[in-house]
Amino acid sequence: MRKILFLFLVGGWTASAGLAQDLTLDVKKIYDDAGRLQADINLRNGVKNGPVHEYDPGGWLKEEWNYTDGHKDGWHRQYDAEGRVLLEEQYAADQLHGVSRSFYPDGTLQQEMHFDHDVQQGDAESYFDNGQLEEQGTFESGELEGVVKIYSPEGHLLRE
Repeated sequence: MRKILFLFLVGGWTASAGLAQDLTLDVKKIYDDAGRLQADINLRNGVKNGPVHEYDPGGWLKEEWNYTDGHKDGWHRQYDAEGRVLLEEQYAADQLHGVSRSFYPDGTLQQEMHFDHDVQQGDAESYFDNGQLEEQGTFESGELEGVVKIYSPEGHLLRE
C-alpha cells in the first residue's frame, strides 16, 4: 500500500507530495522583485520533471518546456502576448528530435523541419506569410540533398 503525504507551504512557493518510496514532487515558483511570477518548475527529487513555464513581466505565458529526469523531453513552445504559438518543437534527451515549426504572428506556418537527435533529417519547407510554399528541400544527415524548389508568393515554381 502506498502512503501519500501532501504538504503545501504558506505563500504558494512550494507544493510537495511525498510517496512512501522517498519520492518528493515540488512545484518551484520564481518571482521577480516586484512579486510577478517569472517561472514555475516541476521537480521530482530536486530534478526538473514535468512542465516548466516561463512568464513575461506582463503575466502571460511566453515559453513552456517538458522535462523527464532533468532532460528536455517532449514539446517546447514559445508564445506571443495573445497566446499564439510562435515556435513548437519536439525534444528527446535534450536534443531536437521530431518536428520543429515556426509561425508568423498571425498563426500562419512559416517553417517546418524535422530532426533526428539534433540532426536535420527529411523534408524542410518554408512558407510566405500568405501561406504559399516558398522553398522545399530534403535533408539527409544534416546535409541538403537533391533538388531545392523555390516558389513565388503566388505559388508558381521559379527554380529547381
